[in-house]
Amino acid sequence: MGTASGASLRKRRFTSSSCFPAKFDDLITALAYCVDNRIDVVNCSLGTSQVSETVT
Repeated sequence: MGTASGASLRKRRFTSSSCFPAKFDDLITALAYCVDNRIDVVNCSLGTSQVSETVT
């Protein structure tokens, strides 16, 4: 097991411990970074009880 040949792994944090819980705007900014940097696969584990028109 491992990564696909030629694949690279990047780790991004879209919030800091001083800004928890994260804001939806932070998530959108992080995803925009991924798009801008041609990152093809993004794995996020998210959970919230809040509703956001930005995300839905």
